[in-house]
Amino acid sequence: MPEGPSVKRFQLLTAPFVGQVVAKVGGSSRQRNLKDLKAMRLQDSQASGKNLFLAFGASLEARTVGGSPSPIIQGKDDNGACSLSLAQEGQEEDVSQLSPKEHSVQRKQETERSVPDASDAAGDTWKWLRFHFGLFGSIRANEFSRANKANKRGDWKDPVPRLVLHFNSGGFLVFYNCQIHWCTSPAVEPASDILSPEFHRGQALAALRQPMPICYTLLDQRYFSGLELEDPVVGQDTELANSMGLFLQKTNIIRDYLEDQLEGREFWPREVWSRYAKKLSDLAKPEHIDMAVQCMNELITNALHHVPDVLTYLSRLKNQSVFNFCAIPQVMAIATLAACYNNKQVFRGVVKIRKGQAVTLMMDATNIQAVKAIMYQYVEEIYQKVPSTDPSSNKTQQIIVSIRTMSLPNGVEVSRNHYSPIYLSCAMLLAALSWQYLSAMSKASEEYVQASEN
Repeated sequence: MPEGPSVKRFQLLTAPFVGQVVAKVGGSSRQRNLKDLKAMRLQDSQASGKNLFLAFGASLEARTVGGSPSPIIQGKDDNGACSLSLAQEGQEEDVSQLSPKEHSVQRKQETERSVPDASDAAGDTWKWLRFHFGLFGSIRANEFSRANKANKRGDWKDPVPRLVLHFNSGGFLVFYNCQIHWCTSPAVEPASDILSPEFHRGQALAALRQPMPICYTLLDQRYFSGLELEDPVVGQDTELANSMGLFLQKTNIIRDYLEDQLEGREFWPREVWSRYAKKLSDLAKPEHIDMAVQCMNELITNALHHVPDVLTYLSRLKNQSVFNFCAIPQVMAIATLAACYNNKQVFRGVVKIRKGQAVTLMMDATNIQAVKAIMYQYVEEIYQKVPSTDPSSNKTQQIIVSIRTMSLPNGVEVSRNHYSPIYLSCAMLLAALSWQYLSAMSKASEEYVQASEN
């Protein structure tokens, strides 16, 4: 991916500090691992893509006396980094222009220092930090950012730095609004770096064309752990986050079959529908409706296998806003699957949950017990509709039993406030009749008063 000029400038700001020892670590980060940077030497600074990489190793003084910094615990995510993601709202800052001296230092370092092999001269392993900056992310050298305007509350509050590194020379680096991860050595690709002399347009375009499944980013929980809204473990388990995204994606694909067909799109997997029809479009024909429903039931059964992952993931969330953000789409999806299961209308028109039902789901899905109750209700609805002649009926019943066990671990139904839509309909009808009655009485009273006055 082409490198951003702003990240390159950040790298130039950090370059003069290479070789210096960290004397003190500050900032708003609550991660203990970052405190281990104290007494470590900044060994290298690199920029690749949209990320800044800093390498730290044991200082010469620590090796001389036989000491070493506290070990840094590293857990790897899908990018080889553990989630020490940190981000915070800040105000946009302008990074000061680099002096000619800083440019000369950087050029000298680029010519004298080769790409690191993850170890220094003494054989100590370098510890790499990866910085990914947010919209207003920045780095300041030997100065702090000051508020240039009042915030929404009218306060002139200076932005809070995520990390401050004080060096033994007296200088310091300040990092704002960024995600921070421990990682392995950066995979530098000069051919894809537009600021590199080795930049190759064809290779860069090939790198940009690499597909990224939408389910990988739809519910990427590293953003929440990076904002310190959730525990770092939430961001580390990317398989559960991807499973949540797949559950939503599969639900939309199943429900929108007819719409996609009319617009020339096909998303149903060939390995499934090819067992029921020669062409995917044949499923929309009336003479193939029975096979079409069986095909859809198999796809819904496949989607239900993500529900245990959904419940496991939601049970780890602590922040109410994050929980609502994640849980509401999931309960909407299970309600949609219940409406679609064994329903021929999917191949004739649009199948959607009612607006009142959607509002109820949004109001109720506020905690894990309520979500489990909702999941239980709708998988039970599916279970009651499973036809004995359906080819995938056994698999459907098996996964529903598993979901029941997770929803009701003690065999006792979870208490819930998720009222049946029929009760809501009755309540709305009663309210409408009451309003009509009161309006009629008010009109009759006005007519009586007018008649009395005349």
